[in-house]
Amino acid sequence: MSTPFPGTGLILVHGDPACLTVGLLLGLRAAAPASPLLIVDGANALNPYLLSGLARRMGRRPEALLAGVFISRVFTAYQMEAAVVDRLEGAVAARRSCGVLIAGLLDPLHDEDLSAAEARRIFHRVLATLTRLAAQPHPLVVAAPSQPPVRGREGFGAQLVAAADWVFRVASHEGRIEIIGEKPAPGRWW
Repeated sequence: MSTPFPGTGLILVHGDPACLTVGLLLGLRAAAPASPLLIVDGANALNPYLLSGLARRMGRRPEALLAGVFISRVFTAYQMEAAVVDRLEGAVAARRSCGVLIAGLLDPLHDEDLSAAEARRIFHRVLATLTRLAAQPHPLVVAAPSQPPVRGREGFGAQLVAAADWVFRVASHEGRIEIIGEKPAPGRWW
């Protein structure tokens, strides 16, 4: 069974850490200097060398692809909150963005030095903003690698799945990547 290719709305790619690359590929589909992909990187996983390699594999010039990407790295939950809640909507409008990738959304929220109550407060503010932004006519990709359980944050993944228009789970098997469509319809790709 085949799932149609995701277009707009909230697209969640979760599971194996390879979901960060899958999410990046989804976001890069329409990136161009005049219409860039905005990336908020909470996993500290994206680098220019990865982007250059992906550009070559996609048949594009690395310089052109890099000119169509803006990366904001965040290291704390408070920085994630500020980047998404306070700045993202304005950046999308100002840059006429083709889409947004939030890489590692849950990573800063799983910091054990952050109280569970504060993590929940920030998560709910971020999720409300993402839900509002997902109504705009561009893809909003959230790549969320699986996290070890941290007390008080157990429901974050399930809430992301419930809010998403499209959900894909990424698994790694003997060096191969499997993408499993979960929502709106089942599908499977290697």
